Amino acid sequence: MNRESLYPARFLHNFLSGIVPAEVLSLVFGTVNPQFGLRFALLYWFIMSPYLLYLYNREKDALIKKYGWKEGRGIVLRLLFVRYFIAGIAPTAATVEKYFGENIPLLLLLGLIWAVIYAKVLADANRPEVPHYWAMKLVNGSA
Repeated sequence: MNRESLYPARFLHNFLSGIVPAEVLSLVFGTVNPQFGLRFALLYWFIMSPYLLYLYNREKDALIKKYGWKEGRGIVLRLLFVRYFIAGIAPTAATVEKYFGENIPLLLLLGLIWAVIYAKVLADANRPEVPHYWAMKLVNGSA
């Protein structure tokens, strides 16, 4: 199978695996003190940056060898973006709580938007290499 035919299955796989954590995190950080969400995001970015940059350097060489300079570099940058993007749920949910109160439907919508962006970026980065069997079956009708 070529990469374009696996794209919808990758997107569905990433969306289904990201929707629950995105919803839970948006509800948790949207219903506690807004300062907690902001501090959590800054602490996550500060503490995780050395490890995320280490992963970036390690994956960059392997992906450039596999896909070529332009495409491999794009994939590794998307992966780096997603890894920093995860902590962005906390300040966004804290901002929603600060200006709109504990608005549960708005926080659920926020989690849905984050899950869609997460799935799109990971699917663009060819992750996972082989989507789950059920995601392929749902997309293709048969696998």
